[in-house]
Amino acid sequence: MAEVVGTNRDAPDSVEDLYRTATGHSPFPFQLALATGPSIPEVLVAPTGAGKTAAAVLGWLWRRRFAGAAVRRETPRRLVFCLPMRTLVEQTAAAITAWLERVGLAHQVPVSVLMGGSVPADWDESPEADQVLVGTQDQLLSRALMRGYGMGRARWPMHFAFLNDDVLWVIDETQLLGPGLSTSAQLDAFRSTWRTFGPNHTLWMSATLDLGSLRTVDRRGRDFRVLRTGPADEAEPTLRRRMYAPKPLARATTVVPRKGDASRALAAEILGAHRAGTRTLVVVNRVSRAQNVYEELRKAVRRGGPQVAVLHSRFRPMDRQAIQAQVLSSGWSGVLVSTQVVEAGVDVDSATLFTELSPWSSMVQRFGRCNRRGDYSATEAAVHWIDIEDDDATALPYAAADLERSRQKLIALADASPDSLRSPAEEEARPASPVLRSKDLLDLFDTTPDLTGHDLDVSPYVRSVGDTDVLVAWRCWDGEVPPSDMAPLGRDELCAVGIGPFRAFQKQLSGQSMYRWDFLSGAWIRCRRPEEIVPGHVVLLAADIGGYEFDAATLAGCGFDGDPKHRPSDIASPAVSTEDASDRDPLAFGGYSTWITLEQHSQDAADAADGLVRSLQLDLPGETLRTAARWHDAGKAHEGFQEAVRP
Repeated sequence: MAEVVGTNRDAPDSVEDLYRTATGHSPFPFQLALATGPSIPEVLVAPTGAGKTAAAVLGWLWRRRFAGAAVRRETPRRLVFCLPMRTLVEQTAAAITAWLERVGLAHQVPVSVLMGGSVPADWDESPEADQVLVGTQDQLLSRALMRGYGMGRARWPMHFAFLNDDVLWVIDETQLLGPGLSTSAQLDAFRSTWRTFGPNHTLWMSATLDLGSLRTVDRRGRDFRVLRTGPADEAEPTLRRRMYAPKPLARATTVVPRKGDASRALAAEILGAHRAGTRTLVVVNRVSRAQNVYEELRKAVRRGGPQVAVLHSRFRPMDRQAIQAQVLSSGWSGVLVSTQVVEAGVDVDSATLFTELSPWSSMVQRFGRCNRRGDYSATEAAVHWIDIEDDDATALPYAAADLERSRQKLIALADASPDSLRSPAEEEARPASPVLRSKDLLDLFDTTPDLTGHDLDVSPYVRSVGDTDVLVAWRCWDGEVPPSDMAPLGRDELCAVGIGPFRAFQKQLSGQSMYRWDFLSGAWIRCRRPEEIVPGHVVLLAADIGGYEFDAATLAGCGFDGDPKHRPSDIASPAVSTEDASDRDPLAFGGYSTWITLEQHSQDAADAADGLVRSLQLDLPGETLRTAARWHDAGKAHEGFQEAVRP
């Protein structure tokens, strides 16, 4: 393989130079170790706010573009950054783009975002190029399983190849991935034992990763190369201040009951603890509870209370971004009620934190959102944990046993600083089920629909069954059925809604119409039964059906709440096409504007194969590939096909 070199005019002289140019500061010791070690670690464990994202991205960039020839050869050309939530994708992609621009590589190393409603149509056109893909686990893992959400089936194999060959997967915020974490471990095992193209590697990152959760059936018995922060990192003043930031811990008076709603009592306790001029963050486990607490706090605002806001996953992106721009800014004060969307990755600090009981790894992440930088003293910062009565239904989306283990640890703690939480963690976790087996993956190469006409559903391997989403949009149109030539839905129109809450909303509609796009027919088709809509579908509703509340002027509203009385406002934003039916796919036409002969097309394909081999500069059987490219469409000479395509 030819050497891969940086093409910017002023290449960095060292890793330290790269970090200073990209981020404005020198790397911490663990970041330096990732970039310069003999190999990329498989697991990175570092406290929240320590710079894991920079370590992974800039470490890969150094190894791929600027390190010695041997290291460059062993570093994959594609970096795939996999995250559990859209909010984290947006934030991470923005940070990576800024770093690449500062080091002069924005044009040589493009960044593509893959999340529902926002998948660029051209990200897969340059397999020979260095590239960064940042996406949700839904979009990335479904493509790695050859069942890409929201895309035509003709391109499933292409994306499968892109995400399983010559790729470095970075799996971040592992505690939120559910079965997706087990799937990532299994795919890594398959890539290491099966024959794949180019170097392949997986890096799992977290502040609280339990290695037991990665010991899936095909990774069992294999050691992990683990990189952790150590004394040299903590000697650095910035990290030391964060490690020892005081966070006095106490149990809240209010308890989440098995029956009934304690939102009013909790709102009163929150307002009693809130200090004027600071941010109070309230993290709850379910969207419905966040909406209820927010409504109670909103009533208090009418009586002169502090500013209040709510943030969760059931907002349209433009609405959520408007909320985030205000409430996550450093100068905002008030009470922010949120779900797990702020649990990981989001850079938000608070003087006071209320958090519902959750599994221990999630509690540690939430504690990191109080006195995050060590700016408050022990009398100014406070953490209150909200107990949940023992009941499997009340504990959802978590298991009651996991909450009990967390409860016992909390009872013994008086402070939630990172230093107080660093007692050795016993390996008690198991891989989340279901676990993808080799037979399951091989079965996905058969794309024949089942007896019901549906494709094999991979969503159980991607995300917890109770936490799968459909994307919902509201529009007005003339006639009963949306016209097939209607402007494509833009990502700012799409609201992610769990399949359970959406089906509950669907039952209220008494047969009112909802539609999903059919890739084969290139038209909107009406969905009459709940089972016709599955995770990953994009669903279009008439605006007068309602179910969504948000006022852009005041930033008030609960987002998707399933209330038909709440009508969404129009979204005026540039439409971003999602991947479409094959007859609208620009790749299906190969860039041609007119009909050409099969002979010319075959010659063009052979020339393109030649160009790809030259670009990769690898030891490939060029003549064999050229022959394969020349004959790949030979079957189209059949008279049946020729009759079908004649204009």
